[in-house]
Order: sequence, then C-alpha cells, then structure tokens
Amino acid sequence: MAVLGDRAAAIPHYDILLRTDPENIEATFHRAVAYMLESDFEPAIDGFRRALELDPRHARASNNLGVLYQLKHDYGRAIENYRRSVRLHPTYHPALYNLGTAWLDNANPKEAIGVFRKLLKAQPNHVAAWTNLGNARLARNEADAAIDSYHSALAIDPDDATAAWNLGIVRLLTGDFLRGWAGYERRFGVKSAPGRRAFRTPLWNGEPLTGKSLLLHAEQGLGDTIQFVRYASIFQSQGARVTVECQPPLLTLLSNSAIAADWIAAPKLEPGSTVVAGVEHLPDAGYQLPMMSAPHRAGTTIKSIPFSNGYLHAPSEAIRRWRNWLGSETSALRAGICWAGNPNHKNDRNRSIPPELLSELEAANGVEWINLQKGSPSPASLIMRNAAVELEDFAQTAGLIENLDLVVAVDTSVAHLAGALGKTVWILLPFAPDWRWLLERSDSPWYSSARLFRQREAGKWRPVLKQVAEELSVLAADKRRSADGAILDSCPTSRSK
Repeated sequence: MAVLGDRAAAIPHYDILLRTDPENIEATFHRAVAYMLESDFEPAIDGFRRALELDPRHARASNNLGVLYQLKHDYGRAIENYRRSVRLHPTYHPALYNLGTAWLDNANPKEAIGVFRKLLKAQPNHVAAWTNLGNARLARNEADAAIDSYHSALAIDPDDATAAWNLGIVRLLTGDFLRGWAGYERRFGVKSAPGRRAFRTPLWNGEPLTGKSLLLHAEQGLGDTIQFVRYASIFQSQGARVTVECQPPLLTLLSNSAIAADWIAAPKLEPGSTVVAGVEHLPDAGYQLPMMSAPHRAGTTIKSIPFSNGYLHAPSEAIRRWRNWLGSETSALRAGICWAGNPNHKNDRNRSIPPELLSELEAANGVEWINLQKGSPSPASLIMRNAAVELEDFAQTAGLIENLDLVVAVDTSVAHLAGALGKTVWILLPFAPDWRWLLERSDSPWYSSARLFRQREAGKWRPVLKQVAEELSVLAADKRRSADGAILDSCPTSRSK
C-alpha cells in the first residue's frame, strides 16, 4: 500500500508484520518512512532509531533520522546522524548534501562550503549543491563567489528558479538593482517561497496606467509592506486609481498616510504564515501586482528609490495619546527599542538579539528606554518603560515613535516603520544582512533617517551594542546641554540700576 501511495493505510500492515517478526529491519524502516512522509515525526524518529538498533550500519535510517532532527531544528543531532550515514556509506550523496544544508542552517557556512565542495567533486552537475554553495558563500558575505556558484547552477539548468532567485538576491545586495529585481521575480517558482495567488485579474506587466485601476497587494511580512507601499504613490502619479491590500495591523496607519486611493485589510494570517490565501475579499481591478514586484515594475535603481525621506504619517490622536503617556519632556534621551523580530522568520536566530545581552546598553548614560517589543515583557537586563503592552496596531506604534528622539531596532517591521516615518532609527544588523541593507555602508538608500550598525563577526552582538551605548551617551549629553541652555535662556537677566 505504501508503494501505491496510501502510506497511512500501510502502517497497520507493518504493525501486524512486526508483531510476528519484531526484528524485521525492512518493515521497521519502511514503517518509519511512512510516518515520516505523513509528517508524524515522533514515531518516525522512534522507528529509525529502532532500525539502527537492529542494523547499526543502516545508512538510510541514519540519514532519515538526520532529516527529522533538522526539521525539528535540532542541528547537533542532525549533523551527527548525517555524518554517521556518510561514514557508513561514503558514496551516499543525499546524506552528504543534507550534511551541508544542516551546517548552513546551523549558521556554520564554513563547514557547509567544505561539504558542498566535496559533493560537487563527486557530482559536478548537482544543481542544488551549487546553489547552496552560493548560499553558504553569501552567508560569509562573499558576494562574488556566491554569484559564481549561482551561475554554475544555472549553466547546468537555466530554468532553475531557486538559483535564479538567489542570484537576484545577491545582485540586490551588491546594489545591482535592475538585474536584481528581474532575478527576484523568480521567487514564485521556488518551492519554499510563497506562491502566486490565484487572481482572475491580470498581472500588471508595465502597461500604461492612465485611467486604469491597480490592486497592489501585500505579499510577505509587515516590514515588507511598510517598505514597498511607497510605490502606491508612484503608480497613482502615472494615472492609476490604486487600491492597496495590507495586513490588518497596518490598515489604520497606511490609510491615514494618503498614498493611495483605497485601502482594504487582508484576512488575518494563520500563525507562521507569510502570504494571504484567497482573493474573495478583493475588489475588481484592471490589473494586480504583488507588492514586492513594485520596484521591478518601477525600474528602481539604487539612485532612484522614491520617498527615502519618509512617506507615512502617524494619526494625530495617536501622537497626542503617547505624548500624554510619556509625560513632560525631560533632558533624557528617549529611545524606543525593539530587539527581536518574528520568531517564525527563517533568519530570526541571526537577526534577533538575546534579551540578556541588552545589559550592554545600560552603559548609555542619560537614556530613557521605551519598550516597543510586542509579545515580550521588558527584560531584567535593561531598565525600560513598557509601552508594548498598549500598542494595539502600527498606528499606535507610529504615534509613540513620533514622540521619541530615536529608535534602536533590529531588522524588523519597527525599523521599517521608523524609517518610513522619517524618524531617526539605528538598525542593528547581523554579519550577513538581508539584501535590502546592502553591504558595508552605514546608511540606507531606502531610509535617509536610518543608520546601520553591523556585526563584524557572525553572531557577535556585544561589540555592536557597546558601540550603540557609547554613541547614545554622546547624543544624550548633547540633548542635556541643549536643555540646560534653553533653561538658562528662559531665565530673566539681571539689570543694573
């Protein structure tokens, strides 16, 4: 039955066989495979362990056990099992490939590079190995080497969407926007990426927009929507009536900012989901465009990014509310802080900061910290006022940010929000940053109010936080001197008689 595709129905038959022959290795192994293919991981893990008890040299069982541990993000056990599989069967290339991906997922690209090179010596036409070699090189900021790897993959299979998409990403990272956007469009053909939604409305491919209606719809995360919604104004200026679909927490803020004609909230996402399913709630339009395709359609280069000075506006009532919440102006520097992103993001382990490390920021003298981190209590490592518990949506967060001196944030939606408001924001980046922050530079062409603080060594946040604390102390001292000067200026001068 498993051969015919009915894996779940096959399991009871394996059970019957194993009751009469409990040491049947093949039945034990294939029963575990059936559970694995049904995504029932725990009995699958138990089954492969049992297969290895019966036959310690069962390379496929060890490999499959590694796959299950990798899916559970237990990379240490995954690597251990892949290594054992390779030792048992040196020419079993699936285990060698999996070992490379596990090292890459475990933030050890140097080891991954060695594994993929070894595999490619044996299988030089392994497209996925070339692509992942590129990914490992990119994780070390070796952009030119990554490009070479992706080209090698595409030389073997010019239609491989994953290699083409990754080549687009590295071109964006290096500022080669026109070729980068074209490559980024290949994302819809990548299995692990969100697919296109099933619209009846035709995709806009650059046709004249005068007198037409265009639906610009949310595609990925909240930060992506904040960053790319700016293009609604561009398309509106070309004569289109633009309707923007956005995630519900953004609706009040974006509709207040008057950068499109109409606004509509997407259905709420399931936990862990990044793309909205279904289009039944959307109005008819002449064309539709995924929001992440907007810069490609606009022909954006690194020198033609629109509205880098800001394009969103907090509602006035939200600004007033948070002005009252903060209380009277003080000489302290009021800094909002957000130290973590979406835990479901594939790169969250690299871009979020463990809260205990925030103790480094205690060295910033004269700073009043305001917690903007939704879903997290204020950590004991840094004294702060917890505003996050009262932030119902991004309109409220924007109102609070407008009352702060600056925002310190990792690469997440709060950083994009501050930049889109034109508010000073210091963005803390991992060693291998997301493509939109480019390489090396400390400023951002997307947000002129942003300053970038980069890890110089992968995983090392303390030096970054120490630098931030030192420079915040300077800003705080400047504000304190300005406040003292204002007080002196307001005092009546004595007059001689």
